[in-house]
Amino acid sequence: MKLLLLRYILVLLSILNAIGPSSGIKACKALNRRFRQFKQVLSLSAKMESGATTSKMAKLPILNPKEYDLWLMRIEQYFFMTNYSLWEVIMNGNKVLKKKVGETEQDYDPTTAEEKQDRRNETKARGTLLMALPNKYQLKFHAYKDAKLLMEAIEKRYGGNK
Repeated sequence: MKLLLLRYILVLLSILNAIGPSSGIKACKALNRRFRQFKQVLSLSAKMESGATTSKMAKLPILNPKEYDLWLMRIEQYFFMTNYSLWEVIMNGNKVLKKKVGETEQDYDPTTAEEKQDRRNETKARGTLLMALPNKYQLKFHAYKDAKLLMEAIEKRYGGNK
């Protein structure tokens, strides 16, 4: 980072010497252009130093009711590429957030870090599935509060034509 800063200062000084004192507007424009380029280099190098990688996000596949099987394959691949744990929540359900009280299972507020992460994953999985539905079908499926139940309802509604 310090080396880049020194290099930038040397480039600025060489531009000022080459242009000369009589051409102030040209010098300002050249300095401004070099400064923008330098900012881009600095931000890119900062990202590389922090370990961040730039990647293109996968596009969320929207369900076409006539092509459920194709959508299922694409949505599965989408979850594999973005966050596999969300796909596991959809397929296996989220059992950690339910406690048996008497003969029924009831939801409870998460207390441990693992339970909070499970709740976040459940919410993200359900929200992603809802976003993958066309707008006119989202209201029909919004009532499902569990990602697994939501996926089963989508499959029952659109996957029955196998």
